[in-house]
Amino acid sequence: MKEINVFVTGGTGNVGSAIVEELIGEGYRVLVLCRSSGAVCRAEEMGAIAVKGDLDHSALWLNQLDDVEALIHTGCSFEADMAKTDYNFVTQLIGYNENRARPLTLLYTSGCWNYGSHQNQITETTPKESIPDFQWMLDHIQMIKRSSTLDVRVVSPANVVREEEYYVPPILLWELERAGQPTVLGHLSIRGHWLNVEI
Repeated sequence: MKEINVFVTGGTGNVGSAIVEELIGEGYRVLVLCRSSGAVCRAEEMGAIAVKGDLDHSALWLNQLDDVEALIHTGCSFEADMAKTDYNFVTQLIGYNENRARPLTLLYTSGCWNYGSHQNQITETTPKESIPDFQWMLDHIQMIKRSSTLDVRVVSPANVVREEEYYVPPILLWELERAGQPTVLGHLSIRGHWLNVEI
């Protein structure tokens, strides 16, 4: 059976590492984009192949996708210029894919914050009404869907928390400061646009 190659951005992060571990467990060959030497070590510890680079300079590593069937994009800097960084990456990816022999499958992960504030349970069919800080994700999704060369899927995962580590991701702390309503390991009721899945 042919080995299937999958490339993951953000593969050492909270959501991305869960995806990488699942893919490796299912027998996929996984390449992970790594910004730092620490990320390289984490990727290799999971059994993935580390590709040194970042989303700001994607032209330097996009050739690593030549033998890859799918790219799972979970990477986000959560810095002030995160929208610009993602836009540059997405436009570079679209341009790269125009020269591929076969279309690249792209799984783009948007955040649960793209659903806005809800009192009811959020599902994949809930209309998206993003909070302003993350509207750019929905704009970029529309851009990649207009591309005739990408086979696009979109998923909006809940926040993933590893119970054994009791790790609170920076995005939760950031949202606590801004909005005052994250949910952390079941200690607070689920409300607003935060949902947690413990793995």
